[in-house]
Amino acid sequence: MGIARGREQCPEVDVDVVPPSWEVSTQAGELGVQQYTRSPSMQQILFEQYQIPLPPTDLEAIQSIVREQEILSSLATIEDHCDCLTWRRQAAHHGTQVCALFDRNILSDVLSLVRPASCGLLVQCSDRGRIGAAMMAFLQVSNVVIEPSSALYEAADSAPEELRLFRAADNVRPEIYADIALGRRDFLGRNDLPEYSSPLPIVDFHKPITGRKKFYIAVLKIAELELSKRSSVEKMEAFLRWTYDEFLFLPSAILLAASHLTDRRAGSLLKSLRTKDRAKALTNIRNAVWDLQVIQE
Repeated sequence: MGIARGREQCPEVDVDVVPPSWEVSTQAGELGVQQYTRSPSMQQILFEQYQIPLPPTDLEAIQSIVREQEILSSLATIEDHCDCLTWRRQAAHHGTQVCALFDRNILSDVLSLVRPASCGLLVQCSDRGRIGAAMMAFLQVSNVVIEPSSALYEAADSAPEELRLFRAADNVRPEIYADIALGRRDFLGRNDLPEYSSPLPIVDFHKPITGRKKFYIAVLKIAELELSKRSSVEKMEAFLRWTYDEFLFLPSAILLAASHLTDRRAGSLLKSLRTKDRAKALTNIRNAVWDLQVIQE
């Protein structure tokens, strides 16, 4: 169901092994990094330069927002996934294209900035809008391609229009997003929002997504066990036994069960299951299913 199309990316300037006597200088528009590697016979310095369209102080502030908000998750075993150079190095060293899957909340944060601008309105952004701006600036300077399809399918009726808006948003300059995220600007102007000239893909956002029903069944089972009077260990054991005997193994659903069916959980994708408003509980279950699908993707 992917419909990602990357924006124009920042070019890689240089990645070389240089003598240890070289020094790194950081200037506006580029970022230099030293990385030391040792071998049995010699020491090398890996001198990397990447074009970064933000001043170093702005970049660090943007990365701090992304880190503090805990809105970026990665299964990659890396030191810091909130450092843009982590992802730039993936392309420079390994030829890897990194893709970010947006959930509905982050897409809504970004569109809250773009929608008024597309109508020529100057509307002060919300705190969540600033978080969306920080995320866009971070992903753009990281050369990460954004895939919004999961979030778009979650609101199928408005998805075609939101896709058009998002494609324009994905081509707003990162300097503008940084200004909004850091409070130097309060809105996107109409002239900040480029027209997306390439044809958009024709997508039936109402078409059922492959595998969605199995996730829904698994989440309903987790909810059933959560509402039972069993202990947390008995709930997890029952879920695993049900998975083995009657259903199928879904790694993301098992992870959700392990994190939710415990007395020590700090938070969970499944919220308000015990509310008296059962319609709200079912809505929260459906939201959890969407989140599971993003994790699975």
